[in-house]
Amino acid sequence: MKAMAPDVNCDTGVGVEVFLEDWDIHLKLLRLENGSDNSVTATMTCITSFSDNMLRYVFQHLVDDDKWSPHAAKLLGQSLVIDAVVRFDWDDEIMRMQFESDMVTPLLRLLGSLEMVGHVLDSLLITPESRVMSC
Repeated sequence: MKAMAPDVNCDTGVGVEVFLEDWDIHLKLLRLENGSDNSVTATMTCITSFSDNMLRYVFQHLVDDDKWSPHAAKLLGQSLVIDAVVRFDWDDEIMRMQFESDMVTPLLRLLGSLEMVGHVLDSLLITPESRVMSC
């Protein structure tokens, strides 16, 4: 029995490999709830760190070649702790996943002002709800 469809849909594309590349974070499961419509909802805490690669590829506007903005320098090495909810639609295997979170609040804790958060989120390839945008 398979746990995940080979063509599982997630925010950045289709397939198990895409799913695994997206989830380079530590997850702490807080609650699991069964839905009435073949779904399972997981409430969790997601923890990731601002690495050199994350800042270069996700927060591209904060890094110009090897010149780091003050915002990038402040975030580098810091842990980002995000509360999130993931809904899995199930039909003998995972068919769809929907991820929702709030990135603004933990960024505000790290940066100290909404102005700085706004600058960090400006031109981002990921939304404040942690969805990767299409290019």
